[in-house]
Amino acid sequence: MSYPLNKVSKQILEDRLNDELVAFYTYWYLSMCCQLSGYYKASDYFEKESHDEKCHAKMITEYMLGRGEETELPKLDQPEVNFTDLKDAINLALKMEIDLAKRYEKSIKESLESGDIMTFNFLMRYLDIQKESIKELSEKQTIFAKLDEEEDQREAEQFAFEDKPTVDVKS
Repeated sequence: MSYPLNKVSKQILEDRLNDELVAFYTYWYLSMCCQLSGYYKASDYFEKESHDEKCHAKMITEYMLGRGEETELPKLDQPEVNFTDLKDAINLALKMEIDLAKRYEKSIKESLESGDIMTFNFLMRYLDIQKESIKELSEKQTIFAKLDEEEDQREAEQFAFEDKPTVDVKS
């Protein structure tokens, strides 16, 4: 016996699935571009992020299946991936994560208003994920904020894409 989603929750989850797959695609593209430009640490970082986004999409799909819902591959929105340098790539990723956090906040509110506490609970974990992504990218953005020269960006890449940058950024 399954516990089907209400229409509101199903639409929310389909929309967030699309968002996670677009984020996967965006990070994957950023990784390839960084690789081609010789930003190998940044490429590795964006590759890891693309993998994480794919896992987030899988979690949504598994939740929907667990509730007895069929899932279809959504038609993906075309991501905006216009950037000129590594600093722009970081800004693009940060904007994408902030926008996604706002959509999750709205989705959580809507799922609660629709009476689907189980989906509300499920979606809450995504706010923590978004918080961490925004924090990490904000730290990288701080490192790159005052850089204009490509040589400076190459130096900063070595620092910004270490395991843990040591920049104090207030949440």
